[in-house]
Amino acid sequence: MLQDKSHYSHYVENGLHVNPIAGRIGAEVSGINLSEIEKDDISLISTIYDLMLRHKVIFFRKQNLSPEQHQVFASLFW
Repeated sequence: MLQDKSHYSHYVENGLHVNPIAGRIGAEVSGINLSEIEKDDISLISTIYDLMLRHKVIFFRKQNLSPEQHQVFASLFW
């Protein structure tokens, strides 16, 4: 059975650097400022959503978002 290597080693997808951190669950995503994502950037939003599905949990380090910015980011996935 072939294993998907994206669950184990660093890779880049749509300009985002993805570093899996716990085997098949969890990944750190960098190369993005969440406060700058535009709602019409469907490709980037789709990539983030796909990463959530693939890794179950994703982390974005060093993001300094206000509560309002968190809400805007979350609304991109409704």
